[in-house]
Amino acid sequence: MEDIIYYDNASTSYPKFKKFYEETMKVYEQYGTNFSRNMSEKSKNAKMIKEKLIKNLKIIFNTEHTVILNSLA
Repeated sequence: MEDIIYYDNASTSYPKFKKFYEETMKVYEQYGTNFSRNMSEKSKNAKMIKEKLIKNLKIIFNTEHTVILNSLA
């Protein structure tokens, strides 16, 4: 089993950068869909945003390991 590194800063950090709020609301307003439940155009676009986020996180943390985004809400 590979080592797991768990980051849970986003749910508890405050205040967040203004850009974070703006971009998050843009996703909700423009897509308002789940990225994995259907193959609609909005769902495909939301999935592309998620994949770009994961790619950027891998760059930020300098890793090729699997990145999992999870919500417990």
